[in-house]
Amino acid sequence: MALARRYARGFTALRSKTVALVALSFAVFAPLAKAHGEGEPSPSQAETEPAESEATRTIIVRGERDPDGLERQRRLDQQTPGFATAIVIDPLSGATPSDGLPTVLSRAPGVRVQSLGGLGQFSAVQIRGSSAQQVQVYLDGVPLGDSMFGVVDLSTEPLDGLDRIEVFRGYVPIAFGGATLGGAVNLASRAPASQPTWFGSAGVGAFSTREARVGGTTPLGKRPWSFGAQLSYAGSEGDFTFFDNNATPNSPEDDRTVRRRNNDYDRVFGQVRFDGSPGRLRVSQQLRGAFREQGVPGTATVQSTDARQSFATLRSITRIAAEGPRHQIVWILGLTAGQRHFRDPIGQVGVGVDDERSWSFDGLLSPRLKIALWHGASLGLVGDFRGEHIEIDEQDPPEGRNVLTSGDAARTRMSYSLGAEIEQRLFGEIWTFVPAVRIDALDNRFQVPFGEGETGDQGTDASRVFVSPRLGTKIAFVRSAQLRGSVGRYFRPPTLFELFGDRGYVVGNEGLEAESGWGVDGGFVYDLTERRVSFYAQLAGFGTWTENLIQFVRSGPVIRPINVAGARQIGVETAFALRLFDRVFEVDGSYTFLDSRNLTTEPEQHGKALPGRARHDGWLRAGGGYAWGHGLRRIEPRIAYELDAISEVALDPSGRYRIPARWLHSLVGELHWAQGVHLGVEVRNLADLRKTDIVPTAGPPIPYPEAISDFILYPLPGRSFFVRLTIDSGLPLHRKHH
Repeated sequence: MALARRYARGFTALRSKTVALVALSFAVFAPLAKAHGEGEPSPSQAETEPAESEATRTIIVRGERDPDGLERQRRLDQQTPGFATAIVIDPLSGATPSDGLPTVLSRAPGVRVQSLGGLGQFSAVQIRGSSAQQVQVYLDGVPLGDSMFGVVDLSTEPLDGLDRIEVFRGYVPIAFGGATLGGAVNLASRAPASQPTWFGSAGVGAFSTREARVGGTTPLGKRPWSFGAQLSYAGSEGDFTFFDNNATPNSPEDDRTVRRRNNDYDRVFGQVRFDGSPGRLRVSQQLRGAFREQGVPGTATVQSTDARQSFATLRSITRIAAEGPRHQIVWILGLTAGQRHFRDPIGQVGVGVDDERSWSFDGLLSPRLKIALWHGASLGLVGDFRGEHIEIDEQDPPEGRNVLTSGDAARTRMSYSLGAEIEQRLFGEIWTFVPAVRIDALDNRFQVPFGEGETGDQGTDASRVFVSPRLGTKIAFVRSAQLRGSVGRYFRPPTLFELFGDRGYVVGNEGLEAESGWGVDGGFVYDLTERRVSFYAQLAGFGTWTENLIQFVRSGPVIRPINVAGARQIGVETAFALRLFDRVFEVDGSYTFLDSRNLTTEPEQHGKALPGRARHDGWLRAGGGYAWGHGLRRIEPRIAYELDAISEVALDPSGRYRIPARWLHSLVGELHWAQGVHLGVEVRNLADLRKTDIVPTAGPPIPYPEAISDFILYPLPGRSFFVRLTIDSGLPLHRKHH
């Protein structure tokens, strides 16, 4: 009952403003749609009717052909003037665990995922050297990040039910907000099939990793409606062994091999979805729920045994679209309720005992309109009306415990946004340029009554307005190649985590200013398909300059965010895909060179590389296969080799401490029989690399051994495997016959 009352209070706090926003958006968008939808189409309609943007439409018909895995990429290139990558999620290929979104996403150029080591642990995405807070992550156009942390934990979003991942770099469509200095990621879900299907899969792997998934789709009567549902479970003990130098790198006598503790997790995910086309409308309604319980293992040298956290999320996404001869209008409604519980009973992770519960409520209403203007031109309008309410409940520490306490709090943030972009095509389809602007207004309600809630920071109520203009262009000078470029200004307000900190080792700073910055890029896209050969490539140079960069600094036993003068990142990124003889042989790869610089006035840090940014980052996959027979006798084996390489990474602003470089090799095998039985096997880190040698940047240059690790020295596992068997009654993802 107490939980129900909290949810009721949260939605009541947002309800009155939401009703007003609904009425306002109808008043603005409905007359426009009506005015441009009346009358017969003009003779030039075929040339002026706007193409639908992936930023407003995320439903993909599951039966469409994508024989070389590049059709989604080509479509995305047509709909944006910037650089974007589409990663298709084929549930019948390979054996990537369903919680492997961080692994899949890291294959895109310019993208690096930081994690706390191992499957199912916290993972956040960086793009082109940005911070994780500067990248916005969406599910079907609905933001997944909130004002509390600003960072989306990718490990909490399973691959189940996804059709593809879209990564936008440089020019970011206005539908994805203004806080996108790094870029944006959109997870596009898979629509139910128009025919009855069912599927089931099970997988097992190293370190007691396991998962199971069942689901199906069916049409509903004779009406144009379909229904889909799925339920999945995944978990792992994560108890791999790793090298530990016992924090004494120059004393090899105490080096040891240690088993990871408190690194387990269990996750349950369920989804139901309805899709239909009554009349001229297209309607989609999906409800997604997830629960996750996991340990917080701590660093390699100081592992925790009792720190735990759990998450529960219920998310509803409604999408209604209507198209006329010269317009398209889309309504997206997203509602999310979540609960988080963090427990550190003996203070093993932070600097003291912690027992914190938080409840969050998030509502988004986003009308989106695209209309034809004149010959070769269209106008896109986006409105975002969002309300967030967060309640934090800190349990009193045991008597006698010396704990940094921040108390309870209830905070609300309302945001109102309007964006517009004009797409103008000249000389047919040769030259396209897209000027755009987005205005975001924030209304923060953070004030806590005197004597209540937080004992330190009391919070203030404030309103801010941000303007983020951007411009993208592309020139198709030959049939198979396009020049592309963009420039834009973006912003990011500080999160509640940065403003108020937490009960453990993070101290807030209410004086933080919003980050802002400019981004610019330029390069080309090459796409060639000739007979049985297909080649696709992207090459781009980029630069970003950030002002008032928010950076965490250490002060004794705690860390605190501050604004520094800024930062600069410049670099080059490339990606390519080669398909020969209908995928008998295929190669995919990406590489990013990044030069990041801290522009702070601190002499020890000025000009140094920013922490957590690798100078070199590459990924390569090469393999192939062939199919024999037809029907029940059809069999198709496939095999692929993968390489994931990253140079060493600075861990602190002065560059004294570094995460070692790593080259990880993997092998993937698949066997498809009769288009209904699919077996996948993956072996990661074939060489079982768990340590490397580091040459100190200060003092005598004597190499010392260090564990191969990820973010904040959380160790990574050695050799591991995963095996999945899938049986499907007819998943309508057509596989190409060879």
